[in-house]
Formats: sequence, structure tokens, C-alpha cells
Amino acid sequence: MNQSDFQRMADAYSKARFKDVVLPAGGLPDSFCVVTAWNPDGNVLSVEENELRGRELSERLDTLQLPYFPVTGYDPDSPHGGTGLRNLLR
Repeated sequence: MNQSDFQRMADAYSKARFKDVVLPAGGLPDSFCVVTAWNPDGNVLSVEENELRGRELSERLDTLQLPYFPVTGYDPDSPHGGTGLRNLLR
């Protein structure tokens, strides 16, 4: 990835919205991050492969005992969505 790719991604992420969120008990922490196993480096994978990668990510987070909850991210200006996103709480 080059600098323009990173800028394009940063612009897209700044517009991201989330739906179907079930907040953890106690609500959101002061800081958190969003990670996804779907379509790594912009390489579009099959739904089945993305779902497998999402399950593997969840298992890894469980192993590391890192709390998380599922969310679905989307761009309100396009049909692009990111099913399977996870918010890591720190």
C-alpha cells in the first residue's frame, strides 16, 4: 500500500457509521479500536472465507482474554459495508 491508499482508507474510516450494535454492560469505555478480519488489505474474499476469518479473530481475542463485541460498519455515502467488525475494549 502506498501513501494515497492510506489516505483513502483514512478518509473512508472517518465517515464510517455502525449499526446493529449491542453495547456491553456499562456502555462504551473512554477508548476503543475497531478491527476486522474481513477483506484483508482490500482483497475481496468470499463471504464464507470472511466468516471463517471473523470466527478465527473472535477465537484469538477470547484466547487473549480481550473483551470485544460485534458491530457492522458501513459508509452512509455508498453501498459498502463491513460485516464482522469487532470493537476491542481496552
